[in-house]
Amino acid sequence: MIKYKYVNENAEVYENEVAKRLLEEHSDNRFFGNNGIIQIDKKRWEEAQRYESSEWLERCANINNDRNDFHEEIFENYNMLTDLPIESMIELGCGPFTNARNIIKKLPSIQELTLLDPLAHTYMKEHINCSYKNVDNISIVNSSIEDFKVEKIYDLVIMINVLEHCFDIPKIFENIDKMTKKGSYFVYADVQFDYDVAKRISEIKYNSGHPIRVTKDYINNTISSLFDPIFHKTFEEIVAGEQAEEWYFVGKKK
Repeated sequence: MIKYKYVNENAEVYENEVAKRLLEEHSDNRFFGNNGIIQIDKKRWEEAQRYESSEWLERCANINNDRNDFHEEIFENYNMLTDLPIESMIELGCGPFTNARNIIKKLPSIQELTLLDPLAHTYMKEHINCSYKNVDNISIVNSSIEDFKVEKIYDLVIMINVLEHCFDIPKIFENIDKMTKKGSYFVYADVQFDYDVAKRISEIKYNSGHPIRVTKDYINNTISSLFDPIFHKTFEEIVAGEQAEEWYFVGKKK
């Protein structure tokens, strides 16, 4: 029996026949291609942003962590970055709490930190535990990664559990290429799927806050074309009730 599931932007969950009817009206399958879902339209992305905003400002209003300590543990405390000559770094899709606050402890030479998120100003104003709301000497950019105008090079780019919330993955990696030079570092983690699994999710399941579903081959090939690995780890995980893989990667720009 096919298990249909539909989660709207208010995090209301519908299953079975009700979910099937909703999927017939509104599905991400229209965005599916050879690499999974790697691009959506702005209207769909704006819906995902409303979900994300209400997630942190209403349903998770009192927490102060977005698995940041868990990521640090999987990355083995970011020890591979210890004492590297990194003076500038940017975190893409930093959310309300950031992973940079854990990574920066390994970087005594850091001089410049930029945090980018399309909801950054909202988090600073409205989330009581936003980790950067009263922090000086950092740059806050309220923008999507895709619309960010790259004007400088960074020694380190961080992007952890971000892609699912975006709208144009090729554009994101085009910008990452622009903001890094040979020898720059990239810290990345996200979920990825076999092609058949990504296709099945697009057909029978819908999650308002997570429109992007990338295939393993696409993301591995894209990142490997830009960065040589200095650390990588994968483990299996269940996402949307389906088999998925989490990939943790640190690379050096070729």
